[in-house]
This record gives sequence, C-alpha cells and structure tokens, in this order.
Amino acid sequence: MSVEILQTPLAELARHRMSSVRQSMQAMTERQAVTARSKLELIKPVLSEVESGASIRRAARLVFSRFEANLLPPQYAALARQAKGYSAASLERWARGFLGSGLPALADRYQGRQRKEYGWEHRATALYSQPTKPAYTTVAYWLREEGHESATNARVRRYLKSLPSSVTETAPSRVGKHFYNQNIRPHHRRDLTGLQVGEVYQGDGHRCDVYVQHPITGVHFRPEITFWIDMRSNYCAGWWLAEDESAVTTLYSLSAAIRQHGHVPVWVYTDPGSGFKNKTMNDEATGFYQRMGIVHRSAIPGNARGKGLVEGFNRWFEERCGKQFSSFCGHCRSDDALSRLETKIKRGEIEIPTWKEYVEAVETYIDGYNATPQPGSQILQGQAPNDVWEQLERIPLHLPDEALLRPQRRATVRRWEVRLFNRFYRAAELADHERRQVTVEYDLHDEQQVWIRDDQQRLVCTAHLVAKTPWASDSVIADARERSRKAKIARHERAITEIDARNRHILEAAAIADDRPAITTELVTALRADIESEPVIDEAAEAQARFGRALALEASEILGEEDARWLARYQTSTEYHARKALMDDDEEDTSWD
Repeated sequence: MSVEILQTPLAELARHRMSSVRQSMQAMTERQAVTARSKLELIKPVLSEVESGASIRRAARLVFSRFEANLLPPQYAALARQAKGYSAASLERWARGFLGSGLPALADRYQGRQRKEYGWEHRATALYSQPTKPAYTTVAYWLREEGHESATNARVRRYLKSLPSSVTETAPSRVGKHFYNQNIRPHHRRDLTGLQVGEVYQGDGHRCDVYVQHPITGVHFRPEITFWIDMRSNYCAGWWLAEDESAVTTLYSLSAAIRQHGHVPVWVYTDPGSGFKNKTMNDEATGFYQRMGIVHRSAIPGNARGKGLVEGFNRWFEERCGKQFSSFCGHCRSDDALSRLETKIKRGEIEIPTWKEYVEAVETYIDGYNATPQPGSQILQGQAPNDVWEQLERIPLHLPDEALLRPQRRATVRRWEVRLFNRFYRAAELADHERRQVTVEYDLHDEQQVWIRDDQQRLVCTAHLVAKTPWASDSVIADARERSRKAKIARHERAITEIDARNRHILEAAAIADDRPAITTELVTALRADIESEPVIDEAAEAQARFGRALALEASEILGEEDARWLARYQTSTEYHARKALMDDDEEDTSWD
C-alpha cells in the first residue's frame, strides 16, 4: 500500500477500492470471484456507513443488528443466510480486508485438501501411458499386484485425472505417434488464395466402399476410383473408375482431365503410392509428367492432412453417393450387417448395382458437387466450384489427343530393331540410330506398332512388330494380368497346403507334458505299425467335399436345423475362408504398372 493511500480519508479509500473491483476480478478463478462478489455485497452497507463517518467496527455492528431485526432488504437477508460465518465480527474483518488489500482479500483462499504422496504415482503414469490403453481400474490392479496396497481404484483414477491430458489421455505413447500427429498436434494451415485456378491438382486413388457387378464376369467386387481436385476452386476436374490403382489408372484419369478441359496443370500433388510414382509417370526422360511439363510433388508418407482436400472429398463421396446402395460395405455399416453382406449378395438377398448404374451415380454426384455452393469454405466464400472454375486461364495441350495415352520407354537400337516387353519392332529408318538409345512410344492395347522418337521428342518413324517370344499374349496389359493371375493362384495354393499340413496330425497333451514317457525303439516301432495300419485318407478331397457342401447349403433357400448349425460353424473355419478366397479370386483382375 502506498503512502498516498495511507493518508487518504477512510471514505475516499472505500471509493478507491470500489473503483478497482473489475480489474481485481480478472486475476481470480471463477470460484474465488463468486465468493468475493458475495462478500462485497454483504459489506456494501458497512462501507456506506463508513462514508457517513462511522468507524468500521460501529458500522459492522450496526448492519448486523439491522439484519437481526429484519430491517434490511430481502435480497441482502437471503445472501447473508447463505454466507458461511456471517456475523458482526465477520463483517468488520471483511471490510477491513477490503479497505486494506482490495477485492482479493475477500476471495476464498482455501486451496483444497493437499494430496498425500503414496509412492506409486510415477509408476501409475507410466502404466497408463502404454499404447495398449489400459483403464484406470486396470492400472490400479497392476499396482496392487506390484505390492502397492494403497493404490485403490478411486485414488488411481483421481490422481491420473488430475494430471495434464498431454501426459495421460492424449499422450503420444498412449494414442500412438501417428494418431497424435494427425489428430492432436497442430499443423500448418496453407493459404491457397495465392494459387491460380487450375494451377495445382490434388489426386488420390480410393477403393470404393460399394460392391459392384464386374462388367465382364458379373461377380461382385470393389472398384478403384481416382479423383483429381483443383486446389483453388475445389473443382473435380477428372476421375477414372478401374479395377485397381496403377500407373494405367493414373495415366487414364489425368489424361482424361487434361483432354476434357483442354488444360494442363502446373503441379500435381499426390501420395507416394506406386500408382502415382513409377517409371510410366515419373521417368525423367519418358515419364508422362515430364512430357506434359507437369511438376509432381508427393505428400509425406502417412500424412493424410497433406492431401486433406481430396481425402475429405473421398469421405463425402462415400457418405452421399456410396451409402445410397444397399451393397455399401464401409466400416461405418453395422457389424452384423457387414459380416453377412457377401453371403447375402451371393444368395441374391441384396441387389448390387451394375457397372453402368454405378458409373452413372458417380457422374451425377460429381456434377452435383461441382454445382453446389460451399458457404463453409473460406476459399470459395459461398461460391460453387463451377463458378470459380470459370476463371480458369487454360494452358493448352501441345500433344495430339491420341498421344496422351501412349506411355514411353527408352530402348537401344540393335539390328535396326528395338525390344519392348519381349517384342521386337523393326524399321529401316532405325539404321541411322544403330546402337543408340531412342524413345519408344507404345499403345497399351495394340502391340502391332510403336512410335520411335529421338532425344528431342521428334518422331523418327513407326516400327512394326516382326517377332515375339513364344507364349506372349496380344497386349502388354494381358501379359501383366496373366502374371498376376498365376501369382495369386500360387499364393492360395500355398495357403491351402499349409492348412492341410496343420490338420494332418493332432498333438496329444501327453506328447508335450513334462512327464512324457521316454521314446524307445520299441515305442517308435509300435507307433510306426499303428500309423501304417491306419487307412489312407485323402484329406484334400474331404476338404473339397466339405467346401462343396457349404456352397450347396448357401445356395439353398430352406435349411434344416442341423445343416444350419454345421454351415454356421464351418463358415468360421480357416479352411472355408481360404477356399472361398481362391474361388472369388477370379473376380479380381490385375493392373499393369
């Protein structure tokens, strides 16, 4: 307290303290502020008497006597009855404290019960922060198992909840470093207003959460869709629906966007997946990006926020387009419906869309998305992507449309020929490029000819197919599909062999017990004789018979009680899932990279 305030008359000091009430409130907690305001209301009549010339003690006794005689307003009387320890002495003490130190003197200084240290606190924090995410009661149980009898459930819970969330609920060691970085840790927000419309495309391949009829086999499968979104206008500039993500789908989807709008983006931003980073797309000499003059940038692996625009587009695409189909198989579908979805599809209980129907649904959704205003977007400010896309200043395409879908490879000319995918192409003009490297441009679906270009991408000639190694198919894509088909069959055959081998012999408990009998020559001879006397069982044939019975029962409309129990039990076995995967493998096709 300054000397100037000490020399101020009592009444003026009271007015000075009242004027600083608001500033003092800002430094208090909510509970302290409530207590201080209540006491201030109670001493206001005392301060009024002090301003009239009475002493603090006389003023406090006078106000208290009026309270006892019910001469004060009802609001004051109700507040006084709720106050703890209300008396003339309390009024005097509160008034002196307020005039001496201001409003903080009226605040409740109770700090709460001081917690007792038990010695297991550090260990409890370490146990709770594990990635297995144990519960409070589990941590308390473990502590008691370690000898800390004082670690009751309530004490452990109360202690862990009192700690900062950064070392308990949201600690990186508990939620996982990846989840922490993606969902808790703050990230840099990028300002996209400086971009031009059509300057940067963000692309991503997404496995659709809808079962669709395969256009060739008719069997249900989940197609792969690739989107390209303009980052400035949020406009979906192009998309492509295929069987799998690969260099081919990336090439088709991006070239379709370029051809549709007559515009080549300056940048494309994708994940580092093999469908976007490969020789077909990224090669410094023959890659598609290089030929189009496009700069390709990849997001950090595992960083979904780096492609937040297209990832969010994928989410709402499934929410608003995919969920309209009864064959939707996303994780947000109820577990009981999802676990029996494929069985119901095979039985015909759920109708799945045809390829044409699904394509039309995707087209309708994207057209509607591009035409819908986005009031929540800070970039679009209530405009629709179509409206912003109209500001596009096109960078025209410098290649003919038919050259867009022709990948390129480097090859060396030998004997006037170039070799590409075990095929040989010859032209007389190649004599001038003997033993030199040239760029070979080929069609994915036609192997009869290739286009030869020099280092400056000038067309040298068209070379025709003259020979190919035996057993080669009629196209590059067909070769890739055949290799993938054989590899898948081999993988499933190994799985079936492993299952049969595991079920061939059953280990008895006596064979692994500590008191197992000693293996003698007589015992081995006896066991061998028993095994040789047993009939030979064709386990593979029996497994196939069981699987055939399951298929027949699944196709049956009426099941007996015994057959239904057997089918439900068999469908949970490893044998059923392995053979089912082998049977369904024909519905999937390969992609060429």
